[in-house]
Amino acid sequence: MKNLKAKLRRDGGFTLVEMLIVVAIIAILIAVSIPLVGSALDKAKQATDAANERAAKAEMTIVYLNNSAGMAVTGDVTYTKGKIYAYDAQSGKLVDSKPTVMYGQYIGHTGEFLSVTYDEAKHEVYMSWDSSLATTLTENGTDLCSKDLGTK
Repeated sequence: MKNLKAKLRRDGGFTLVEMLIVVAIIAILIAVSIPLVGSALDKAKQATDAANERAAKAEMTIVYLNNSAGMAVTGDVTYTKGKIYAYDAQSGKLVDSKPTVMYGQYIGHTGEFLSVTYDEAKHEVYMSWDSSLATTLTENGTDLCSKDLGTK
């Protein structure tokens, strides 16, 4: 027992094997955590885009109801039948033109924005992630944008 204590006091450091084992364990932990962090970031970006979609629907509905009831608030967009609007995520408002800042976060929407319209016949809000802004609908109201606006 005395020899062991004396030997431990003399050496006092870690061996090369012990250091390599510690480095290997840390490398394994990092390798396992990288995909978890990546998927968490991806889910956060999806949640951001989903929140923007809900906010765009709510804003389009509010603008339509306020304008149809003659209660347009100063600064809001005046609703025009058949027009496609863009949702500006920074201000939380609909705009008549393409927003200056694209805010699509998720991989499928990167560098895009939401274009939104209201179908008066069906009383439904239609939207699409878009990188260009279509300004009008077709005459019959069925082709609501150059991209799929099936999200309701």
